[in-house]
Amino acid sequence: MINFKKISDLDKFNYIIGDNGSGKSLFLANKATELSLCRPVIVISFGTFDKFTYGSRPKMTANGSYTYQGNRTVGNGIHNGTMSANVVILYTKIINKKRLKNINDFLESIGFDKRVGISYRETKSKSQYRFDMVDLNASYIKNNHEILSAKEKPFEGVFYKKGQHFLFSSLSSGEQLIISTALKIIANSQDDACFFIDEPEISLHVEWQVKWPEKFQSLLSIDSNTTAYIATHSPVIISSALKSGANCFYMKEGDLIKIDENDFNVEGIIFNEFNTITPDNKYLYTELADVISSAVEKLSTGGASAPEEVRKDFEKLKEKISNTSKTMASADAASKTIKDFELAIEDLIRLSEDLI
Repeated sequence: MINFKKISDLDKFNYIIGDNGSGKSLFLANKATELSLCRPVIVISFGTFDKFTYGSRPKMTANGSYTYQGNRTVGNGIHNGTMSANVVILYTKIINKKRLKNINDFLESIGFDKRVGISYRETKSKSQYRFDMVDLNASYIKNNHEILSAKEKPFEGVFYKKGQHFLFSSLSSGEQLIISTALKIIANSQDDACFFIDEPEISLHVEWQVKWPEKFQSLLSIDSNTTAYIATHSPVIISSALKSGANCFYMKEGDLIKIDENDFNVEGIIFNEFNTITPDNKYLYTELADVISSAVEKLSTGGASAPEEVRKDFEKLKEKISNTSKTMASADAASKTIKDFELAIEDLIRLSEDLI
């Protein structure tokens, strides 16, 4: 069972990292359902197999609500055309909420113009609505209700860079994700809302993973008393989140372990939590150095059983390293490093025996 009490509902930003199967997504899904009984909940995900309850409309509860804003558009799948159309619906909602400044400032901060358009989109159903590309603004919304409410959604968003237009569907997957995330947050934000965001790093370049907490925590703070839970596989996002002052946790076998910024090490997380050795992983040397340090202490004070204990400690680390994923280059480097440290261990044991 997951201990929900380790995270206070009053904490502003809560990030959770863990390997596949550690329970992150299930935690978010259960916590979202629980909190939707007493406050507005918005769930945002970026994969096909999220654990959130799908719904095309917000579900009202006695004292709260539950709004699904994941990428699934038909219950169990993702339809790219519908996603492109939903961008228009979200932007329209933002205009109606008088929050254009929030989205325009965000677009400018990521290199886009402060301008969004709407373009005709071909659909399977033959639409009676055909129109030229035009700016999407309050005037257009007022005069084109029939188009915007058409069941087949015969439209998609248009974004601009230095005056040049780009259909939403033509943007890179990373750009689509960044823009749609911002739209979903701004369009659905309200006082006392709680956001649940699952795997925001999908399709994002490392540079954008670094920027994610800075860029999106400001959007998540537009309204009063909002909170957010973010589950991720990205140590880079966690590193930036810690620097922003957010609460960060490991999830391991359903248990939450708070991360101290002073103890945080990206390479350490990749090695310990994701069983992966990156090329020239400095954390590996730290682990080996700890074994050497422990060996010196045990051989100095441990008596006759100390050499066997030291060898067992080293074998445990060797086994852990052998079970990690690694590139050919990092595997060769790790193998050589292990041999060097193994020789050092045996030298220490021989030296201790000579001194007896």
